[in-house]
Amino acid sequence: VCDSIGGQRSQVLRLSAKATESTLIHDSEELQITAIPIPHVNERFKTSVEHFGYLVQTGDQRILHLGDAAPHAGLFGQLLRQYTDIDVLICPAWFVVYESGLRIIRQANPGQLIVTHIPNGEEQEYSTQFNSSAQPTVFFTHKGQKVSLME
Repeated sequence: VCDSIGGQRSQVLRLSAKATESTLIHDSEELQITAIPIPHVNERFKTSVEHFGYLVQTGDQRILHLGDAAPHAGLFGQLLRQYTDIDVLICPAWFVVYESGLRIIRQANPGQLIVTHIPNGEEQEYSTQFNSSAQPTVFFTHKGQKVSLME
């Protein structure tokens, strides 16, 4: 389905409900987006929700957005061997408090880390609990927050 948003053409894509392999969903000279099936963190949704992370490549930047992924070290070991040189990793808050998530962050070794999905009122707890000198880290704590990506 194609539509126009703010004067720019946009495209709504639907992935197969049973996608088991990464799928290139947008490919242009300026932008490539790959949908990557990743298990949802909530056990209740693992069979009823098709969950995807997204690798966004623009120019020489590689941004990996994990959505509500479960921090399964074995799965991400394989994923991160396939998708290397991650400039920006966007991960949910539980990745910075569980050892399995921290291992994944260390393995990805992104140039910048963006932490999302932080429970209201717990922003300070998460940011003080996670202290990394490995990469600049931004905690998304309020609606509409923006960040400049590394150049």
